[in-house]
Amino acid sequence: MAIFNKSCGDCGFRATQGADTVCSILHIKVDPVSDCCPKYIFQEQMRYCEICGQPLLEPGIVDLINGKPHLICSNCGSQMGTCKTCKEVSKCDFETNPSPIEKAIQKQVRQGNMIMMTTVKNPKRIEETCKKNCKCYDPKNECLRQTIQTCNHWCAPY
Repeated sequence: MAIFNKSCGDCGFRATQGADTVCSILHIKVDPVSDCCPKYIFQEQMRYCEICGQPLLEPGIVDLINGKPHLICSNCGSQMGTCKTCKEVSKCDFETNPSPIEKAIQKQVRQGNMIMMTTVKNPKRIEETCKKNCKCYDPKNECLRQTIQTCNHWCAPY
């Protein structure tokens, strides 16, 4: 069995739009008799991302968790380790703490001979919430969710 198909006529990714045949991978009009796509792989050999379930048309990222390999797409791989996959993602104490300290304050910023007002996070609220109760807080980088988009509490979503 060949890895690549000889024509788009046998490809599982061709789509019919009116009288035209269109490649759903490349999004271009194709002749199903003579055109071929080097990305077509037989359906039984197709690999799928273990997170989003999309077919992997390019080589996937292999992630080892507890010695077991997991195949993921580059889009899901770019989100690994970010607070979107963090165990603590819904536990932002700065946002959820019922403390009466306001979340934002106005601050004056001088730029040349102009003085502007800007809104910043209230340092008093950060002291009372983030520094005491947040696992994603680092003294050097402050809130890791906002500065570097990752922390030590991320988990694999598969």
